Amino acid sequence: MQGLGGHTGLDEPVTTIRGIAAKRAALLARMNIRTLRDLLLHIPVRYEDRTKTLSIDEVRDNEECTIEAAAAALPRHSRAGKALSVWHLLVSDGSGYMNITWFNQDFAVHSIHAGDRFLFFGIAKRAGTRIEM
Repeated sequence: MQGLGGHTGLDEPVTTIRGIAAKRAALLARMNIRTLRDLLLHIPVRYEDRTKTLSIDEVRDNEECTIEAAAAALPRHSRAGKALSVWHLLVSDGSGYMNITWFNQDFAVHSIHAGDRFLFFGIAKRAGTRIEM
């Protein structure tokens, strides 16, 4: 199917998409994306599929994974030096327990209550029978 000027629609510049102006087009051009065809055929360097969840007992050491689990207790706070705020949360999904650790996100703690269910994504580490992310 030919468009105006002998081009197919896929040969149109990315700026034909509403919301992509010159500045965004310049960023896309740095990734060799100049046409709609380039955009459709672009394969990201890294893709994280966070839709597949594992149970805690299925998690392997050094595995990047998503788990769905409930907070088994309230988050605990500690500090590493003056600037680093560290939070720890024990979670369970019925198959086991996992310690979740995150840094410098004090705002997130106020929305966590014991029993609330969340999705957690990261690299799981096993140390004996303990599992953490």
